[in-house]
Amino acid sequence: MAEVALGKVLLITLDAVAVAVLVVAIAFPVRQGPGPRPIQQRGAFRYEGVAPSGDVYPEGKFSTGDAVFTRLATAVTVHFDYSTDAAQGAVHGTVGLDLELSNRTGWRVRRQILAPTTLTDDAVVLHADLDLGSIQELADRVAAESGISGSGIDIVLHAVARMSSTESAPTPNDSVTDFSLALQLSPVELSLDLTAVPGTVVADTPAGPAVIVVHALELPAGAAISTGLFTDGMRRVAFFGLLGAIALTFSV
Repeated sequence: MAEVALGKVLLITLDAVAVAVLVVAIAFPVRQGPGPRPIQQRGAFRYEGVAPSGDVYPEGKFSTGDAVFTRLATAVTVHFDYSTDAAQGAVHGTVGLDLELSNRTGWRVRRQILAPTTLTDDAVVLHADLDLGSIQELADRVAAESGISGSGIDIVLHAVARMSSTESAPTPNDSVTDFSLALQLSPVELSLDLTAVPGTVVADTPAGPAVIVVHALELPAGAAISTGLFTDGMRRVAFFGLLGAIALTFSV
């Protein structure tokens, strides 16, 4: 009888331990917390040039947001500034510039105008020159060959950022982001088209007015943070273990 009583005590102790384990498992389940914050990539487009001083351009120059009248100026310099809010040295990659031309007849061409440039100190500044006269001549040749005349030329500058980031992630995260600046060229003027690229705004910067575009650098899948002690499977094992222990106690 003493041995049976001792066995019962041990089983009751086992039950108590199983109950404690189950309570802890319920109280501290594994949860997927929010992953690391997305890295914000910021692109700033600017354009500028010189023109004869007069009533149209009193200071003899134009900048982002101004109409560029092709009778007075055909040379436009475009700048693109790229940066991120990542920790220093966490983002590596290149940014290049493409020029896309199209019209409403369906004609479209895209060419690289600046080869990819590597980030320096987590940022890069690109510069490219546009010759509006040459662009208009190309569109005229296309119209002559096709026999269809377009009403204007849509110009899109693409800053293509190819980045790799290890911030808050164990392995590099490769990402390709296209920052776009839309312009329209008619036989009379070049103008900014903010409606063509959602999310673009014009803002003042230390370098002058600029079109600001912000994109998130996506983190790799599975970067969410797990917290807690017990998975669902472990909690099920603890529950059925408790049932088994109770059944064994009453069978003795």
